[in-house]
Amino acid sequence: GVACDLTRRDLQSASKSARRPWCSSKGFDMSCPAGAVMPVEDLQVASIFGDGASGVFLRTCVNGKEMQRAPLSDMTWDVPHVLSHLSELWGLQEGDIVLTGTPAGVGPLEVEDVVDVRLVGSGAESAVLNIMTDETSNGGPTLIPPCSFRITHPLE
Repeated sequence: GVACDLTRRDLQSASKSARRPWCSSKGFDMSCPAGAVMPVEDLQVASIFGDGASGVFLRTCVNGKEMQRAPLSDMTWDVPHVLSHLSELWGLQEGDIVLTGTPAGVGPLEVEDVVDVRLVGSGAESAVLNIMTDETSNGGPTLIPPCSFRITHPLE
């Protein structure tokens, strides 16, 4: 699935200024909305996490306006390497969620904003993938269940 790792910038700034950990800016109520979690083998899109990542983009829209779009191939380490490294440090379990950061385009969210985060295919590369959903958007075919949510209270 896809998740959206929100940050309370007010708490983050205060913690940084005080030279304290800023985990409170990441771990607040409703701080990590996530789409449906499904095993990769059920989705049959394992190729997007390796060599096929160049044709797959992380896309974030706020109120229908695209704010972020970056290929998975821009990640410093691909998903298999991230999971391999993390599994050396912690016992990863079925259902664990691993968040890897975000591309350029981070911005503030306001009450009533509607946020949609998804992985989309683009161009001929997406035809190679076994896409398991008919849902599409103007950003290309959706590859795995998206994360869509509405901001219901101030993030401050």
